[in-house]
Amino acid sequence: MPMRAAAGARAGVLLLAAVLALAALPGAASAAPVPGSLGEAAPKRFAIVVGNGNYSTAPDLGNARADAELVADFLAEQGYVVSRHIDLDKAGFEQMLQRILLEIDKDSEVVFYYAGHGVQIGGANYLIPTDAAFRDAYDLPFEAVSVTTIVNVIGARARTQVVILDSCRSNPFAGVTVLADITRTPTEPRDGFTVLTAPVNSLLAFSTSPGANAYDGTGPNSPFTAALIEGARATPDEPIGTLLEAVRRQVYTRTDGLQVPWESSTLVQSVSFGQPAPGTTDGEARRSWISQAAPDGVTLDPPARPAPDAPIALTARLDQEILLGPTLVAALDLPPETPVEIAASPKHGRLLIALNDGLRVDAAHQAGLTAGALATLAYAPAPPQADPPETDGFTLAAVGGTRAVALTLEIDPCDRAAADHLDPEGVGPGRYPNEIDPATALPACREAVARAPDVGRFHYQLGRAQLAMRDFDAAKASF
Repeated sequence: MPMRAAAGARAGVLLLAAVLALAALPGAASAAPVPGSLGEAAPKRFAIVVGNGNYSTAPDLGNARADAELVADFLAEQGYVVSRHIDLDKAGFEQMLQRILLEIDKDSEVVFYYAGHGVQIGGANYLIPTDAAFRDAYDLPFEAVSVTTIVNVIGARARTQVVILDSCRSNPFAGVTVLADITRTPTEPRDGFTVLTAPVNSLLAFSTSPGANAYDGTGPNSPFTAALIEGARATPDEPIGTLLEAVRRQVYTRTDGLQVPWESSTLVQSVSFGQPAPGTTDGEARRSWISQAAPDGVTLDPPARPAPDAPIALTARLDQEILLGPTLVAALDLPPETPVEIAASPKHGRLLIALNDGLRVDAAHQAGLTAGALATLAYAPAPPQADPPETDGFTLAAVGGTRAVALTLEIDPCDRAAADHLDPEGVGPGRYPNEIDPATALPACREAVARAPDVGRFHYQLGRAQLAMRDFDAAKASF
């Protein structure tokens, strides 16, 4: 059992490395959409905020947590879906990167903010987890987190990305030498960050200029983060590039010229922290989403409409998003204007609902729902896992009481036989390469590709089954 667990852990590390390598391929980190598509429906808005202040082998940073909380609170006020992380160790960073790939929707607007220790080593920039300890020259890839990796992973999911690093405090590992690359000369970590070019449609903002230190200041927040949020609260709709120019002037003045914020931008569309304006593509965005959400449909079980006080049983094929709304509305038989709310959320997934501008939000936290709005309700399962649940449920509250909704999830045979743990579009039980049975996976995935040729993950899973047969040419064609 220990040997098997260790093998699984190594396979997981190799799979994560493969995903990060794919994210780093030329073009993968380019967040720009196809020219001409910049004016389409407003993107989803996500924020990842990290505050590392309590270090085990480096000096603590007293205001890093307060800086992160200040930024997270502001972005939440502006409508971002905020993921907060305080005092991340190396394993926590790796889990965060996996969550970015698995949980952030494609073509989103993503903000990443980090407060904590950071250093430059061998011409590259690294963030320091709370448990980092450089004991010998080979520790770097195991102890630190490359900023380039973070930018590439976010770029694989984002339409636009804004990366803000308030992390150039003094070098916590002075006198230590490490290898930035196995073939390179040992290098000492240095203060500050080196120049990093932003991928297309991205902005990288640093709290100080290349090679210089950032200062903690005398208040609860660093000079950079305090100026950033003060300016953003005053003019949230100001383009971020213009806002950062004002922040630079303010930080320069407050630190008596010792700190000059710096940024690298390739933004090709205007981005601001403010709430996006109400969309005008109300029908098109919603219809497009609905048409793609549930290709296999959802059915009542039994087919007849349940009695007014009976649970509603739905059966659906497991997918990234399962459109329950039309079937659910028909089963409820309520006037469209009837107020409803999610009284109990699913245990293993989440419920999404589309607003008028096409933006999808968590239905459990959306006020003012009506029976008519439930037409866009969709179920999103948890990321791929070894044993995905085959049932789930939630409760609706409306006039006259509550209605339980029981959901039976049918796993596609191709997903069951060849799904990848780290596939951002995967939904089935994750299989390591040596767990795939070609005799089962090949026919199941060939049938799935023939039935749903526009579903990319079926082609990918067919390729994984062909790899298991060592049929490399066929696998390459499927990929």
